[in-house]
Amino acid sequence: MYNKPSFNLQSLTGKFFLKTANDNFDFSAAAAEIRADFPHLAGKLYFVDSFKKEYIRGHATADASFDSLMQNNPSLRVSLNNQIEKYGAQKNSMVFKGPQSDYFIVLYTGADAIALLGAGASQKQALSFVIDHEIGHIVTQYGQPGKLSRTLHECTADAYAALRQLQRFGSAGMENIEGLRLRRAQRLISLHGARHAEHFTSFVLDKIIELAPKLPLSAMTAQQTAEVAARIAIAYAPNDQIVKNVQDAFTPFQDALARKTGDDTPYRMLAQVVLETHSWEIFKWGAPVLRGYLRAALGDMQNGDTFIEVNKTPLEGPGWQRVANELAQREFAFNREQILFGLDLPEKSSAARAAVRPLKRAP
Repeated sequence: MYNKPSFNLQSLTGKFFLKTANDNFDFSAAAAEIRADFPHLAGKLYFVDSFKKEYIRGHATADASFDSLMQNNPSLRVSLNNQIEKYGAQKNSMVFKGPQSDYFIVLYTGADAIALLGAGASQKQALSFVIDHEIGHIVTQYGQPGKLSRTLHECTADAYAALRQLQRFGSAGMENIEGLRLRRAQRLISLHGARHAEHFTSFVLDKIIELAPKLPLSAMTAQQTAEVAARIAIAYAPNDQIVKNVQDAFTPFQDALARKTGDDTPYRMLAQVVLETHSWEIFKWGAPVLRGYLRAALGDMQNGDTFIEVNKTPLEGPGWQRVANELAQREFAFNREQILFGLDLPEKSSAARAAVRPLKRAP
């Protein structure tokens, strides 16, 4: 049940949105679960629904603190409402730190929220992932932005949310994380903007998919999950240069996609990069994204205030069949050569056979 706050967020923003909220996700229950999992933070977490423009009540200490902040801190109230407007318009979610070592979790709960898990994920699965991601920024060791890596904090948050997805939804959660791994790469390769570099978490998701069968996921507490997420993220988050290499390589594709040419021109540019590169990291993530576009398996994207549409039907014809064939050949070579892919190395020589000394006949 959603209770009205002691003040009206809608009156502060000056706008009112008549929408039907998604009732497949119980925000109040999710907030209560998070507070129970991390009791030391329970009174310092403020949950706000930017779709319904409501503060989610349910914890006496947090509710009283929130009311006090909104009544006595006008600049914070304005800042919160600006965030609600901004991320509501983008159909996105976020977390920011308050003035008292507290945190505001702004979640967009509409059915039209950005869906990074893919079309197969239910709204409950998708929104559970998003709120776990935002909480991951708070409860994990490397969840806050740092100076040494532009991606580590997002890798850590995604790692926590991915592990929680597996704990909550089992095999369906695994399908969702596999979809997320591809869509994080899709956005880095397809869209302009530093935000997508920061959110390039596919290397870490790759490792979680590999490790999941070995982890006692059903027995792990949320705190233990946060510790595992941080361990995986610090070990497998990509360095900034690798991320830059991948993003920069696909700039012509990003430019063409943003121009909305309405034909297959952008995808021909994408194919050219993928099929000509000798870079391990560029092919590793460019290849599955190209295959996704070939099959029309990737969805449209929201990039800030801009909506980017992609092909809805497979890329077909003799030219695209040749692309598919060459891609398959290069993928085979990549799987065989791994980190040595694309390097011009000499053939490994066979070890010289040791000279065989004849045995003396026994007397």
